[in-house]
Amino acid sequence: MITDTVRQRLYIANSGMNRVEVFDLRTKRLLAPIKVGQLPHSLAFATDGITMYVANSGGETISIVDLDRGAQTGLVRFSPLPFNSNVALVTPSLIASGLRGPQVVMSNGRLWRVVGNQVLPRTLNTAVFGNLQTLPGPQTMASERWRRVHLSARRRGTGYLTTHRSTNG
Repeated sequence: MITDTVRQRLYIANSGMNRVEVFDLRTKRLLAPIKVGQLPHSLAFATDGITMYVANSGGETISIVDLDRGAQTGLVRFSPLPFNSNVALVTPSLIASGLRGPQVVMSNGRLWRVVGNQVLPRTLNTAVFGNLQTLPGPQTMASERWRRVHLSARRRGTGYLTTHRSTNG
């Protein structure tokens, strides 16, 4: 769930209906929902103030939504991820947008970044994370209003802060 202060709207991921519910804060009414990919889970605004990204946990996509049009206008696709019936599927779990674009935490804890219309794996900064290849159990990820900072928090209260000045996070 995220709030659009410019349009005075609240956007709510509705995984059961594969859409984003739009609530008008002025009129206190639901507007027409926005259809997106399978099982939308996490939402983030782009820096342009017009685009919203929706992490779809039911597939290997992120929906691109034009907020002025109230419609999905594109998809960001992941390179094909290997399927192994003995291992759980890896799908987008959390998303937050920063000055360098959206950052995505996958269901296996790996950090990815959106570049254009594709998603690429992101290497964790060894000075911060040592030899870890995944973020240990993140529960939430958010960015502040101006998208200069990302915060990834995990269950035990540990947080990882990423600023726009950092190149590796």
